[in-house]
Amino acid sequence: SGDILIPFPPDAPNGVFKATLKIYIDEHGAVQQVDVDEHSIPESLANAAIAAFKAARFAPGEVNGAPVKSTLSIEIVFNSGDVAAARDDLLSPPD
Repeated sequence: SGDILIPFPPDAPNGVFKATLKIYIDEHGAVQQVDVDEHSIPESLANAAIAAFKAARFAPGEVNGAPVKSTLSIEIVFNSGDVAAARDDLLSPPD
């Protein structure tokens, strides 16, 4: 499936924000629910993370070779400095 890219919302405050997501995956690998410790990051960042992970697909968990529902905890880090550096790279003319 690959990396899950979470767009940094333009209205989000600058800074570095960390949160842990709890992702509920069904027996088909579809994300059914994403919980965020919403007190740890601004709401716009939490909403961006939830939307990105709900759109993702995962390999389902297995018990004795049969697919089962599972949960996954993932720590995410938002860094507005990384966004600014990426934008500067896009706006800078090549050497």
